[in-house]
Amino acid sequence: MNANKKTSTAKKQGNLMYLGPTITGVVRHSTIFKNGVLPQKLNKCVEEFPAMKRLLVSMEHLPKATKELVKEQSALASIYAQTDKKFNK
Repeated sequence: MNANKKTSTAKKQGNLMYLGPTITGVVRHSTIFKNGVLPQKLNKCVEEFPAMKRLLVSMEHLPKATKELVKEQSALASIYAQTDKKFNK
């Protein structure tokens, strides 16, 4: 039964691109993560600031997210700014 749990939670995910600010020693802007697998340091940042997960965008949603990111009043732009402030003091 435990093996079934692993399979169901580990659904195959497409590639993700990080659209947030570069965080030295953790992640660079525009990094692509194959199958959505994130490095441990980045996972720790996402655990610390869950909204940051919205900056990890599937390739199919990339054009829409990029347009949203350049709008100053958008939620994504706000999360970008908050992430930058939190991790790049």
